[in-house]
Amino acid sequence: MARNFNSIKTKYWEAARKKDLQADEIAVEFYLMTNPNCGPSGIQIAASSTIAYYLKLTVDQIDKILKSLAEKRRVVLSDGGWVWVVGKWEYEHTHTGQVVKAVISELEAGPDNLSEAFIEVYPNFTRGSAEPLEGLFRVSCMKGKERKGKEHGIESIRKGKDGEEFPQRFIDAVKHLFPDIDDKRAMQQAQTLEEIERLDGKPLDQLVPILKWATGDDFWSTNFRSCAGLRKKRNGPGDLMKWEKIESGNAAYQRANKSQSSFEQKWNEAQ
Repeated sequence: MARNFNSIKTKYWEAARKKDLQADEIAVEFYLMTNPNCGPSGIQIAASSTIAYYLKLTVDQIDKILKSLAEKRRVVLSDGGWVWVVGKWEYEHTHTGQVVKAVISELEAGPDNLSEAFIEVYPNFTRGSAEPLEGLFRVSCMKGKERKGKEHGIESIRKGKDGEEFPQRFIDAVKHLFPDIDDKRAMQQAQTLEEIERLDGKPLDQLVPILKWATGDDFWSTNFRSCAGLRKKRNGPGDLMKWEKIESGNAAYQRANKSQSSFEQKWNEAQ
C-alpha cells in the first residue's frame, strides 16, 4: 500500500557524504527511501522505468546506478524489480511497535533473499516495540534478552521463546537440506521448520524428504533456496504456504512416477 509520507532522519545526508556517493547515486537512493511504495523496511518493487521517470534520467542510467549502489551495499536487488534500500530502517524516523509490525509484514511479503538480508543487517530490529512480536522471524528478531552488546552470533539466539534450548534436530534438518549453510543462518531457518511442525502440524520427519526433493527439482531448486520463507503466503490469506505448495508439487511428481511405472510394468508384461 502506498504511503502518504516517508520521514527520514536528517543524519542521512552526513552519512551519504561520508560514503562518498555520487550525486546521481544519492538521488536514486533517496528516491528509494522516500517514494510512496517504500515502507519502513525499505523492501519494495521499484521499476527502473519508474525511477527514471521521476528523476528525469534514462533507464540505462538507472540500471547502472542501481548496480553501483548494489556493489557499495547500499541496495540489494532481486528478481521482478524488487529492491531493498539498506539504510531505510536505520534512517526511518520512528521505530514504534506498529512500525515494527509493518516491517514484519513487508519481510513476509518480499523475496526470501531480501528478507534474510534485512535480518542479517538488523537482527534486533524489534527493539523499541511495546509488545513481544512473534511469527516467521521470532528467533531472529528476539528483543535481545540473550544478546549482549553487538554480538549476534549463533550462541546469542540458541534459546527459544521461553528460554528453553532450541531442538537441535531442526538445525540438523536445515544443514541436511543446505550442507554449505553457516551456523547462524541454520539457526535462523530452523525456527521456520519448528513452526511448521508446531503451528501447521507437519512433522519434521515427513517434511524434510519433501524439501530434499525440492532441492533437486527443476522448478523448485531455483525457487526454494532457504527455509526462512516456507510459511509465506504470496497471494493473501487464502493462498497455500510455500511449504504446502512444495508438498503439492511433490505429490503430483509421485503420482506421475507411479503412473509411469505402472504403465511400463504393464507394457513389459504384454511383450
